[in-house]
Amino acid sequence: MTGAHALCSTCKSAVVKCSICHLPVRTLLFQCSVCTHGGHQECYRRYHMGRPMVDIPTSLSARGRSLIRERDDNGEEGEEVTCSEGRGERTLAGHPCAAGCGHYCWATVGRHLGAEEAS
Repeated sequence: MTGAHALCSTCKSAVVKCSICHLPVRTLLFQCSVCTHGGHQECYRRYHMGRPMVDIPTSLSARGRSLIRERDDNGEEGEEVTCSEGRGERTLAGHPCAAGCGHYCWATVGRHLGAEEAS
């Protein structure tokens, strides 16, 4: 890549294409650091602002992912990662990737779970 744009140094064609409009990206770029899909910052702003965030399923094992992390220091089993603020658990919310890969970009803390939902 050369210069201020993502161009191939050999053939000079655009290397990065927007996952939404499929045009070459020669302006500000949004790129998800997890799934690496991305595109024009303005395309992604319009795409995500026009759609509500959805609750992220707590079990992502169907896609080979987990909310369980291993403990290295004392050899215990994994611990479940939860988000709580003392008033009950909260969900995770995010926008599904615009490219349709199944990853949730722009994830954040979601709504509070009631006592009956948390158990």
